[in-house]
Amino acid sequence: MFGPSEKSEKGVSIYTTDLADAIRKNNVDVDLITWKIWSFLSFLKAIPKLRKYDVIHFQHEFGMFGYTGIIFVPLMIILGLFKKGKIVTTFHTVYRKDEKILSNLKVLSWLKRLIVHPLHYKLIDKFSSAVIVHTEFLKEDLYERTKIDWNKINVIPHGVRENVLKFNKNAAKKELGIKGPLYLFIGYIAPVKGVDILLKYAKHIGKTIAIVGSAPGMIRQNYIKGLYEYIKENKIEKYLHIYIDENFDSRGRLWWVYCSAADLILMPYQKMTTSGIFINAMESRKPVVSSDSKYFHEIAEDYGCVKIVKKDEDYPKVIKASMKQLKKMEAEAKRFAIDNSLNNIAKKHIYLYDSIIKH
Repeated sequence: MFGPSEKSEKGVSIYTTDLADAIRKNNVDVDLITWKIWSFLSFLKAIPKLRKYDVIHFQHEFGMFGYTGIIFVPLMIILGLFKKGKIVTTFHTVYRKDEKILSNLKVLSWLKRLIVHPLHYKLIDKFSSAVIVHTEFLKEDLYERTKIDWNKINVIPHGVRENVLKFNKNAAKKELGIKGPLYLFIGYIAPVKGVDILLKYAKHIGKTIAIVGSAPGMIRQNYIKGLYEYIKENKIEKYLHIYIDENFDSRGRLWWVYCSAADLILMPYQKMTTSGIFINAMESRKPVVSSDSKYFHEIAEDYGCVKIVKKDEDYPKVIKASMKQLKKMEAEAKRFAIDNSLNNIAKKHIYLYDSIIKH
């Protein structure tokens, strides 16, 4: 299993580690080999370690390869030519050809969209025996974008862990000093995550909206500054509970205290393909109120654990309606978690590995 180190990246690295552990529990030998994101040398040093394996499962996310992603090109060529086993690649992001990637850096955006990303797709198609995405709509997007063989693209959902920390809801609220309903936003705080939408309608949503997470990087820090200014100008402090810490993530106890205390988890994301936070919500058996995206529509077709908001101004209405159906939505979250347990997902990966080794 070949992915980023947890010291250099949190989301994909945690996913990779958890998946490797689950596969081991199904009696398959798995070594986890990591590299530091944006580091050509770190990646290069890891490649010789991969020669002895039957399968090299590579985790791909465009943002792990620098501003343009160009360092991936020589690295994938070296890996493809150097390895002995079969390569499986999981795409954590699929960009469409017309999608704006870095709107404030037009030259880099052009370079990525028209040159670098197509090279990523071509090299992965050439050297990978199988490709994985987490949702059906991403399979369609990937095929349309790249023309990778449809039969080579496999849909395997993100696995839901059973062993996360869980606390009594009332006890968790008491620990956090929160009374009454708790509507939780948790995770990276960035412009595309839609926190500003929750603030805009905070008076109509009511107490208590918790904005909890981390915001590393200058762009995110400037965004946070703007949020605080908006809160002060509109006098909405009484509706909010805010906790921001650069080191706050799902490896810590406090993360799960917040998840346990929540009645609903709010995900007003403006841009997304998949979501580890949604999986965290399911691990905590918490219903979700979400933005209008393909990802959530695909889930909502089969499970009642998510309610979709089609217009921003409808967040207060949908949140109130969801609170009236809370028990039913919690039961659906539990059903989603059982159907997509990490153990079941691990078995699907093992089946895929076996099939490409035999062929």
